[in-house]
Amino acid sequence: MECKKDSLHAAFEAILFSNGEPVSVKRLSKIMDICEDDLEKVCSEVMGKFEQNNSGIRIVKLGDKYQMCSKKEYGSYVKSFMNAKKEVSLSGAATEVLAIIAYKQPVTRAFIENIRNTDCREILNGLMSKSLIEEKGRLNVAGNPILYGTTDKFLRCMGISSLSDLPVLSNESSDK
Repeated sequence: MECKKDSLHAAFEAILFSNGEPVSVKRLSKIMDICEDDLEKVCSEVMGKFEQNNSGIRIVKLGDKYQMCSKKEYGSYVKSFMNAKKEVSLSGAATEVLAIIAYKQPVTRAFIENIRNTDCREILNGLMSKSLIEEKGRLNVAGNPILYGTTDKFLRCMGISSLSDLPVLSNESSDK
């Protein structure tokens, strides 16, 4: 049994390493031919192993997906190695649009513009180019407007695992 367990751990690591992007539990369990409950146990064990060892790598859970990434304390080394460019920070307007999408998604451009009372086409294009939002479908009304939602990159940038980790808005706390 230990040999199978080691193979599952190694397969999980190999898949995450080779993919680079988050991989869903459903897809992992199908590829590894184990049920989702067993896969979650494998994920937890491997995550624990990376935390116990003095490794520069960790595995994070983003909603129902897992991704391999470097540990924060080694970020400066990785940035130096990659000679990473600093990303342009978001404008106040872009931050506002992103917050509306994060809390109310999926939403249309018209919904956002109704809240902000201004055109936001360019802001949406900018957020999409930064991969912070994406098209989540189309609304089944005249014109079939695009529905926008946040991405896994948004979760990573915010340092959260899921949208439920967003701070509760003061006017929404009484609604729950």
